[in-house]
Amino acid sequence: DSTGIIYLSLQISGPKHLVRKVNPATGLINTFAGGGATAIPSGDGNTTVYVATDISIANAKGLGVDSTNNIYLCDQDRSRVYKITQAGNLTVFAGDGLSGFAGDGGAAIDASIGRPIAIAFNSADEAYIGCVHTSDPNFTIRKVSGGTISTVLRKDLDGFPRSLGDGAVDSADDVFVSEAANASVGKIVGATLEAAAGTG
Repeated sequence: DSTGIIYLSLQISGPKHLVRKVNPATGLINTFAGGGATAIPSGDGNTTVYVATDISIANAKGLGVDSTNNIYLCDQDRSRVYKITQAGNLTVFAGDGLSGFAGDGGAAIDASIGRPIAIAFNSADEAYIGCVHTSDPNFTIRKVSGGTISTVLRKDLDGFPRSLGDGAVDSADDVFVSEAANASVGKIVGATLEAAAGTG
């Protein structure tokens, strides 16, 4: 985050999926989220506030951080993105817990987002979430702005890559997506994906 703290998304044997917080200045590490027994149920409009270390994480994937150092976790198998404050409070940020594709123009917490694997923020604290799906559209980039969700790219309409990896947003708010199967990185320009690095 902006203070130099490092966050790790871990899949530990057991299985136990955790977010760990590392302070490089002190060398201390502690559990920031996960490890508990509470499974957040599926359903629209979940605004419950949980203690982050009380919940169970099904499949910890990508992490993101906003301008105020809130941490965001993609739980791939529960089809949700969680928001975790520095006080240790966890809420649902996006996803209704169902592995589908629906909800554009509505509240992000009511949308079906598939299986999220990556998240990144621009300077306006708008989130870009990379999602995989078990059927068409296979891969999507969803955007959450002010709590409302939309689709930026989808494979079946926009010539999306054969596979979806991590993502990042640079200082100019350009959005980049790694394409594992193509061994390349694409840049989102409007509603298309242009080659940025790698030959495939």
